Amino acid sequence: MYGEDIDLSYRIKKTGFKNYYFAETDIIHFKGESTQKNTPDYLKYFYGAMKMFVKKHYSEKKATQLLMYSAVSVSRFFSGIKRMFLNAFNKKAIQRKVSSLLIVAGHQRFNEMIQLIKFSKKPFVISGRITATHSDNELANGNLKNLATVIKKEKINYVLFCQQEMSYFMIIDMFMKYRSQSGFLIHSLNCGSIIGSNKKDERGIIIAEE
Repeated sequence: MYGEDIDLSYRIKKTGFKNYYFAETDIIHFKGESTQKNTPDYLKYFYGAMKMFVKKHYSEKKATQLLMYSAVSVSRFFSGIKRMFLNAFNKKAIQRKVSSLLIVAGHQRFNEMIQLIKFSKKPFVISGRITATHSDNELANGNLKNLATVIKKEKINYVLFCQQEMSYFMIIDMFMKYRSQSGFLIHSLNCGSIIGSNKKDERGIIIAEE
C-alpha cells in the first residue's frame, strides 16, 4: 500500500515517459486512517513496502541494494524510538476533554447536526451556528466572512461544515484558510455520519448513529 505510487512513478520514468503534477483539482485526504502512524503495523507495512521496492528495482545492484536496505532499517529504528516516546504520554485525558464546536449550516441542517452530535464518543459543546448563505437571516454567531474572528473570540476547537450549503471546493478552501486555528469536520448531504481527521498521528473522528 505504501509503495505503489513510488513504484508506478519509477516505472514510468524507466520507460522514457515523464511524471507531471496536475494541480487543477482538489482532494481531501484523511491521512493516517488506514494505518495509524507510529504504530507497530504502520512501521511494518511502510518500511516493508520500501524494502519491497528496493528488492524489485535494485536486486542486480547488490551494493546499492545493501546501502538502501541499511537506510530503510535505520529510519525504521528511529521511527520506533519516536513511537515509544509518543506512547509514553497518557492521551486519555486529552481525548476526553470537552471541545467546542461551531456548525456552518442552515437552521434546519443545524438542528439535524445537533441530534447527530449526540452520538459522538468525543464530547462536544455546540457553541452555535455560522450562516453559509447571504439569504440566511436566522439567528447565528456570524457568517463565513467573519468565521476567523468567531473562532478566535469564542475559542472554537472544531468547525463542522455541512455540504450542500457549501460545495466541497468551498469547504477545502476553508480548510486551507483556517487550518492553523481550528480542527474540522464534514457532513455530506444525505449521509448518516460526520467525519474529520486533523492529526496524522491520531485516529480521526467518526460520528454516526449506533
